[in-house]
Amino acid sequence: MLDMRPATMADADQLFTWANDFHTRAYSKSHNVIPREDHDRWMQFNVLQGYPKHIVMIADTEHGSVGVVRFDSIGGDVMTYRVSITMAPQFRGRKLARGVLAEACRLMQESTLLAEIRPDNIASKTIFERCGFKIEKHGKAFLHYKLEAQA
Repeated sequence: MLDMRPATMADADQLFTWANDFHTRAYSKSHNVIPREDHDRWMQFNVLQGYPKHIVMIADTEHGSVGVVRFDSIGGDVMTYRVSITMAPQFRGRKLARGVLAEACRLMQESTLLAEIRPDNIASKTIFERCGFKIEKHGKAFLHYKLEAQA
């Protein structure tokens, strides 16, 4: 059973650990480790005060929290969001990511969703494509994906 819930400040330590995981950093826009102070500011801005421009959802199963899906509005437009996903390191490779992303996108189906994925991130490319995202543009460092809003 998969349950998507809004992230809370109580998730800060877990999200900090996931964000600084080696594989997470390798496929992120910035490869730099995130300082705790920066993460705490990010939590305050995105989790505590972010809605509706920033939506952070935690994926929970009977095994605990398995991942996070983040939606950031584009230019303040709350009908278009950039989406990203991070799976808890201990749950990677267990075929949970597609279900997590699909459920989060279902909850946001009235919005157009965009994603930027490194070309060498085969796992992310696969799950986004299986969730209906289409490549819109081949950029220098990223592939740009889009999932149109559902009426």
